[in-house]
Amino acid sequence: MPGTGLIILALAITAAAAIEGARIVVAALLAAWLGFLAWGILRMSRSRMTVRSALDGAGYDVLEMKYRHLRLGPFFSLWDTSRGQAVYRVQLRERATGREATVWARWGRRWPTAPDGLEFRCDDRATEARLNAGP
Repeated sequence: MPGTGLIILALAITAAAAIEGARIVVAALLAAWLGFLAWGILRMSRSRMTVRSALDGAGYDVLEMKYRHLRLGPFFSLWDTSRGQAVYRVQLRERATGREATVWARWGRRWPTAPDGLEFRCDDRATEARLNAGP
């Protein structure tokens, strides 16, 4: 058959184009995933720096700071805490008195369009009010 060679050539070109298209899609998905991963790492780093600098500015030294995945302490509420917020349990020491305390910190945004916010909770209401008052 005289047209068989042309059909095979057309099929080969179509297959090559499909393979190249699949490579482009896979590369785009990989780039999107890596971008999302980098964004998450930057948000986590920013949350830690924000909490540490707020506590440092209030006169506390951070002894230990742990990110809480499921045990959200006083922030455990499906209505109040979103997955876009980071919750930390922080052991700290007051510089002036040397008194140690445990504080819970929540940083981030409740809604995608809302600004980032920082909130502290602890057993001592005076300390909590001082930390939440800001600079």
